[in-house]
Amino acid sequence: MAEPATPEWLEMLSTHECLDYLRGERLGRVGFTLRNRPVILPVLYRVEDDAIWFLTEEGTKLSAAVAHAFVAFEVDDLAESGGWSVLVIGQSREETDLSRIGVMREAGLVAGAPGRRDHLITIPIQQISGRRFTTEARSTITGYL
Repeated sequence: MAEPATPEWLEMLSTHECLDYLRGERLGRVGFTLRNRPVILPVLYRVEDDAIWFLTEEGTKLSAAVAHAFVAFEVDDLAESGGWSVLVIGQSREETDLSRIGVMREAGLVAGAPGRRDHLITIPIQQISGRRFTTEARSTITGYL
């Protein structure tokens, strides 16, 4: 079965473009399975060393990371001129090296919620894909959003 043709208003992004978009944002969403159900949670993140990094507390995100779960990480933007979306797939884990936690905090990584967030999670970028759409598609796409 042949794959459908990509519409003119949709452009597939290169790996380099995907990384540029990821580095230009701070808020993303991490998706994983918990007790056979999908979970998607927002996180403030940083891209460094071909990986996504974020801080969390004890709970669902940490449980998934400690279990070395395959997770999806998504970042997107929608504007008048069009928009884009980037998806990363990787196997999460907790970084326990305290010096690495300090380095990431010094580099500007902060938690997105108040309280103690002293567990550093990393998602090595094992797969990355992205797409950008133009303003011509805006009326078509907003009908689906």
